[in-house]
Amino acid sequence: MGSRYAFSRRSTLSFISLVAISGLALSVAVLVIVTSVVNGFDRELRERVFGVLPHLSFVGREPLAFSLDDLEALRAIPGVRGIAPFVEGAALVAVADGVGAVMVTGMEPESYESVSDVHQFVRGRMPQAGEYGVLLGDQVAQRLGVAIGDAVTLVLPSATVTPAGLFPRQKRFVITGLLDSQSDLDGRAAYVRLTVAQKLKIAGISTGCPCRSTSSTRSSKRWQSGFRMNPIPRIY
Repeated sequence: MGSRYAFSRRSTLSFISLVAISGLALSVAVLVIVTSVVNGFDRELRERVFGVLPHLSFVGREPLAFSLDDLEALRAIPGVRGIAPFVEGAALVAVADGVGAVMVTGMEPESYESVSDVHQFVRGRMPQAGEYGVLLGDQVAQRLGVAIGDAVTLVLPSATVTPAGLFPRQKRFVITGLLDSQSDLDGRAAYVRLTVAQKLKIAGISTGCPCRSTSSTRSSKRWQSGFRMNPIPRIY
């Protein structure tokens, strides 16, 4: 009986019913679209930001050497999924007609995969052991006009003393791959092997240990409780 009066052409309620049903359908459609956008943003945030960056990094004001006991103590904290040593420092990437500022990260790809999903966004390949190769951010490569296989010069903020005077420390690298994570990291990232970065001896270099936990949104409380249960000397 309700549908009879609601949709009857001679009923004064037909117009009101049509408006009400149309408004309800529009509201549901808007709710579905907004929910999809929020879920998509949350997925992209977790995969492209929290996925590429470690959840927590221990960095010392001075070169910080982690022993096997320190690494085992960190792995013993509940919820820890991966640990990998790294070194990091600022540098310039130079080509014939351009220069770009980058943050050089020295890591071992085999262990770094446990704390970062960088390898999932690589076009080409990661630098291999025994070579001076660099994984360059895609935006950096576009600004400099270089591609995979091209050679670039890494200019460090430290000087080399020669008979002719002081010259900036520099080394020639070959681009082995490009990082295309569609995030701000693409505009400043440069990854090299850990052994190569240690040989470069970048002035003001940061050394430490990035870690990843099972929950990126609860890492702070997890680490605080973990340190209370497993205190580590030199880390506070």
